[in-house]
Amino acid sequence: MLFTHPPSSSVPVPTKNTMSNKRPYVQSSLVDIAKSAACKYPNSNIEIAFSFLEKTVPQFIQHSENDRFVKVGRSIVSILSMEDDGVVGDGNNDDSSVQLILEKSLQLLVQECQLLVQHHEQEQEDGKDKSSMQVPKVRFGKTELQMPIVTLGCMRFQQQWGDRIKNVNMVNADCQDNLVSILRRAIVEYGVNHIETARGYGCSDMQLGVALKQLYMTGEVKREDLIIQSKVNAMKNPKVFRAQLETTMKNLQVDYLDLFAVHGLNGDWSFDWLFGDNGDGNSNCWDVVQEFKDAGKIRHVGFSTHGPTELICKSIETGKFDYVNLHHHFCGSYTASGDGPNGIGNIKCLRLLKEMDMGAFVISVTDKGGKIYEPSRKLRSLTLPDLEPMTFGCAWLWNLHELDPHNATVHTFSIGAARPSDLDQFVAAANLQKRGELLSRTKVICQRLEDAKRNALGQDWVDTCYEGIIKSHKSKYLVEHTQTVWLYNCIKAWGMYKFAKDRFNTLVNNRKKYDPSLSHDENIDKIGRIGYGYMPGLSPEPQKDYFVDDLAGVPEKNREVIQEAYAFMLKWCGGKNLEEKIPKEWESSYEMKPWKDYPDRSYPYK
Repeated sequence: MLFTHPPSSSVPVPTKNTMSNKRPYVQSSLVDIAKSAACKYPNSNIEIAFSFLEKTVPQFIQHSENDRFVKVGRSIVSILSMEDDGVVGDGNNDDSSVQLILEKSLQLLVQECQLLVQHHEQEQEDGKDKSSMQVPKVRFGKTELQMPIVTLGCMRFQQQWGDRIKNVNMVNADCQDNLVSILRRAIVEYGVNHIETARGYGCSDMQLGVALKQLYMTGEVKREDLIIQSKVNAMKNPKVFRAQLETTMKNLQVDYLDLFAVHGLNGDWSFDWLFGDNGDGNSNCWDVVQEFKDAGKIRHVGFSTHGPTELICKSIETGKFDYVNLHHHFCGSYTASGDGPNGIGNIKCLRLLKEMDMGAFVISVTDKGGKIYEPSRKLRSLTLPDLEPMTFGCAWLWNLHELDPHNATVHTFSIGAARPSDLDQFVAAANLQKRGELLSRTKVICQRLEDAKRNALGQDWVDTCYEGIIKSHKSKYLVEHTQTVWLYNCIKAWGMYKFAKDRFNTLVNNRKKYDPSLSHDENIDKIGRIGYGYMPGLSPEPQKDYFVDDLAGVPEKNREVIQEAYAFMLKWCGGKNLEEKIPKEWESSYEMKPWKDYPDRSYPYK
């Protein structure tokens, strides 16, 4: 069943009035149960979840925690709100068709909870094969590591960013307890034995080292069963790079790293810092990496990147790396969107990784991959009732080899967990993938998304929108043209306003820091090359004619739409307060972060 009209208002909690018998529902349906729960507890998502689960998956209540119940309650309310807003189906469905769509959407939630109950009960039974419900593993390219298809990213559970936390005594007990609980859930319960942190993630590696030591001492985890990865940015001074690498290993309390990645190989300068002569005799950052690898302190080397497609391919083709952490998602390749031949982005890189038998590791699936933990109403309406947006984002990557005509493959992706339950939905999805239940539904949703894009933008624009468009590193004005067009398309096609605004605001902020009296290089140095590389480029200027130089190669037929796109992005995502209310289909369907992550919270010390 196709949702051609997206949900169109902020999520109201259904009331007894709106839940009146305006439609003839089948008795004891999931819709009935959900409506009863929402009417009875209009001010408590947790109690909505209790009431719904008590009648559908009662065992789940004893196996979960409050933040998971908040997510269940929010999902229920959001699904019900689609009917109240009159946005289910094609707008001409009869009552039974409307009920079927809502019922099938609630069935996804019930199925997810049932899978998690099945897992927990299996964990508790003696003599059972406990691996059958754990996350499956795949060969990670030529590393030969058996990599779980979901991995644990560690940039959301540490207490703070920066270097303010000098030792673990400065960490709040509840934060460290939460971290240990996440590790137990990931490693012991779900078999997610890959753990990825970075020296740039504040006190993440320090807290992680202490937590892992605790689990080693209790016998719950063995070091040799883990795949531990850390990352350090390439730097102009290789001595500083060496010190950072030594610090992260010391903080993690490890003698070796299974995987080490050069963090943020984002610009030509970082490539030069890694492989060039940096003024320290013949030493550069790669010499340090090679030294650690020769000593057995690093087993496999890769790089992470937000860089342009051509730089990623250039780095892969050096033959020095075993794997790559990069962006590629159903909605685009983040900073590389619109880059590469015909704007195909990082799919070119993934095809090259497959050709060279390297590990392909996608990063930030739920955030940079479209903020699908807080999807727009339109996006969610386009994935339901087949899959929730987060499950679809995972399924699209796991099945990319079936969707791409060149069979590009993604081996795994990271999930940044801020609390134990953040892993649950992905583990349930991984089990559906193992059972072969996701591919057909993924194909249906892909077609629906393509249809929505074509209907909103026109087939000719979809096919040609990146012709003659250049990225910021080739721009006379450092303007990020490709991302501006991409984000415009995301909003128009799928209502992804909040995601696009967050991303475009980084370009706006770069412009605010830009000093026109300085050269581009001087400005990038002032902003900070390492930080700038993660979201490079400036927003376009109003009324600026870029067709005389930057965009001279753009076909005449596309110029008016590009002007419209730039004006649109500056109006809606330019950072100013809007008097005009955003369209309802752009609003968030729900928020799957129940509370702020630890790094975002305020603490009484500095």
